[in-house]
Amino acid sequence: MTTNRTRLVAAFLFLALALCPVARAQVPYRELKYPALNDFQVPQVDRTVLDNGLTLFLLEDRELPTVTLSAFVRFNVGDVPADKVGLANLTTQVMREGGTTSRTGDEIDLELDRRAAEIGFFAGTSLGGFTASSLTDQWDKVFPILMDILQNPAFPQDKIDLKKLEENSGIARRNDEPFPAAVREYRKLVYGADSPYARHTEYATIAAVTRDDLVAFHRTHFRPERMMVAVFGDFRLDEMKKKLVEAFGKLPRGEVPASKVPAATEAAGPRVNLIARPDVNQSVVLIGHLGGRMDNPDYFALEVLNQILGSGFVSRLFRRLRTEEGLAYSVFGFFQSAYDHEGLCYFGCSTKSENTVKAIKSLFREIGEVRKSEVTDEELATAKDMFLNSFVFNFDQRSKIIDRLMELEYFGYPADFLEITKKNIEKVTKADVRRVAEKYLQPDKMKILVLGNPQAFDGKLEEFGAVNPVDITIPGAPPAPAGGPGAAPVPAKGPAAPQAPQAQPAMGTAPGTGSTPAPASAATTQP
Repeated sequence: MTTNRTRLVAAFLFLALALCPVARAQVPYRELKYPALNDFQVPQVDRTVLDNGLTLFLLEDRELPTVTLSAFVRFNVGDVPADKVGLANLTTQVMREGGTTSRTGDEIDLELDRRAAEIGFFAGTSLGGFTASSLTDQWDKVFPILMDILQNPAFPQDKIDLKKLEENSGIARRNDEPFPAAVREYRKLVYGADSPYARHTEYATIAAVTRDDLVAFHRTHFRPERMMVAVFGDFRLDEMKKKLVEAFGKLPRGEVPASKVPAATEAAGPRVNLIARPDVNQSVVLIGHLGGRMDNPDYFALEVLNQILGSGFVSRLFRRLRTEEGLAYSVFGFFQSAYDHEGLCYFGCSTKSENTVKAIKSLFREIGEVRKSEVTDEELATAKDMFLNSFVFNFDQRSKIIDRLMELEYFGYPADFLEITKKNIEKVTKADVRRVAEKYLQPDKMKILVLGNPQAFDGKLEEFGAVNPVDITIPGAPPAPAGGPGAAPVPAKGPAAPQAPQAQPAMGTAPGTGSTPAPASAATTQP
């Protein structure tokens, strides 16, 4: 026994001594050097425009025995009347779950489950679409089901009533989480309450949608000249192309021209706004104004500014408010640029009620600093590295590549826009960052929104200007659908029961990680 222990101790000492030179040779992380990233090669995608106007993209990928279809349908928030917000989402959901004139939605579900396949439809702010995926040997059975849904949706009234009930249930709970509620109201402050980019569903808008509205929306928008379809996966290009051209080529063109994208403009209104929530012990703070577009020549410098000021654990806002001052766990900032309209610019945090005013001052101080002095060499290099090192993930899957190409064409951008972005990010200088910060960040024009308990604040919001109270009471009550399964519960007139702030942004990770959240999710603004 003693001999074995002695041997073990000796072996351990030998290993420790052997590793000592390695330990002494370790390099501090700040001195690590990495080679330049390899240039990426975008695979050749077959593109065809059919006689009826539908654009088709095909890309072979034999890595897995699967086939995936991804399609965009051209519509936007301006296509839906203000008194029927939710129409597009209801249309796409009932198309999928309501079945067709030849089979019910339940029958479709059973068939897809049996074949381990999926079909889905969706509606967003700037586009809609549909998807389908299956194993290669099941594609010829699944694809006809997709075409049947696309051409012959039944829109049964019971499914419409059920989806309305689900929408009303979401409306009833929309104030439960402070962060999404604050972002929803912030959009109204920046875009204006009547802007298509700030609208959201209400009980009245859902109740106003009829079956005839769904039928008309489908007939108007799901037409080949409004569609872009990409198919990628395990197939022979010539065989798949023949099948798709035969199926989609039979779709008749529509008669209604595509609508124009509505303009996004800055709304006039009060600078300081308060959502009083005496039931919470943390404040959600948002400050900002209108953002920009991706076709702006300054877009690339603004992306670098994003990284330096508000994105990630090494950003100035994160370092100051969280690390140095201990004011907030969740800190974020973003100058958002959208493809076809001006996005949102906002900076913010979730903080204890007792730190609310101090946090607002710290946010403005950091914004002011980046406007009046150049960033450091280290900040610029780190920001570029963060952006460029994550850039490769745009190309790590064939599905991302073909969807991105389709997306760029949909919004009218060059097919090599990602390559253009990479090259221009590399060219951004410290002078560029200061110039765009001074030009596009306007502290005097930034609107302030605070959701929290004003009785517990560490000061008065009035020191920033006259305070405008924002009422988030949910108007009306959900009507019971005629012949449907009943109504959603009627919400209380006051604020919802206290909940811990829990943001679920559409892009990136939650603000609590220090990364940049998107300004809204699909549940916030619906066409």
